[in-house]
Amino acid sequence: MKKEEIFEVIKSVAEDALDVESDEIEMSSKLIEDLDAESLDIIDLLFKVGKEIDVKLSMKEVQESIRGGLSEDEFFDDEGFVSEAGMSILNQKFPEFSKDLSVQVRTKDLLKLLDVSYLVDLFYEKVSE
Repeated sequence: MKKEEIFEVIKSVAEDALDVESDEIEMSSKLIEDLDAESLDIIDLLFKVGKEIDVKLSMKEVQESIRGGLSEDEFFDDEGFVSEAGMSILNQKFPEFSKDLSVQVRTKDLLKLLDVSYLVDLFYEKVSE
């Protein structure tokens, strides 16, 4: 399955699940900021897209991908903020967003980084396994 096909599936599912017009959904659309998704909407989206393309992608896997191989203890400090090592990962994985990230980023802020292209890439990896 090609990335373009996965994008079309995500677009179709998001259109229904998030009640948005398909022309509003682009690869660069941020799930929370642009498409008004909430964390439960993202979980629903992952499930429905996975069902359509016959792969499973959990929120846990998305979070692990965002952490870039670091454990939760390495990625977050004792106060629940993203550590220096974690910020380094975020700056590498999300350079276009790093300018928007404050010095103290919390767990809840991480979902704000997700855009459609990130999900396309994650699903593509799963399909290609």
